[in-house]
Amino acid sequence: MERTKIGRNLPIYTEYRNGGNSCFTLIKRISGDTRRLSADLMKHLTSAKESETGKVLDEDKRKKLKSKWRIREELGHIWVHGKHTEIVRKFLESKGF
Repeated sequence: MERTKIGRNLPIYTEYRNGGNSCFTLIKRISGDTRRLSADLMKHLTSAKESETGKVLDEDKRKKLKSKWRIREELGHIWVHGKHTEIVRKFLESKGF
């Protein structure tokens, strides 16, 4: 993953659509295996949600979370439904990005 040119920050953005009714976390500038990064990130977000609520997510909620992911390999982007910017940033920094 390549950092931004100005500020050398991680390319993680929060985007609002439909008049602010829909919120997405966008991860850009991914080079390499986008699907593997997405799978690792999904595991981390799932465990973060479980520790946040104190409950284990059932299979329906896991499927719902997975259905709201979009991967654009040709662009090197991952779209995640919801505002997860800080969780994603901490995850990527722990992985050495």
